[in-house]
Amino acid sequence: MAVLASRSWTGFVVKNSYVASQEFARRKRAGRRRRSGWSASLQSQWRDPLPPEGPEWQDAKPVA
Repeated sequence: MAVLASRSWTGFVVKNSYVASQEFARRKRAGRRRRSGWSASLQSQWRDPLPPEGPEWQDAKPVA
């Protein structure tokens, strides 16, 4: 087992293994999405039903 480990170790060392693992996982997911042709976008059509109140909003005009 030690022989196999010494042959397969690349010598690559990172300062923060947690951050490196998160980056690796993010890139892996991005590659899967790219290969599958999947994409996503988020758009919001939500509007606040209540008008703003207070003196600072006295001269405000509604957005159409």
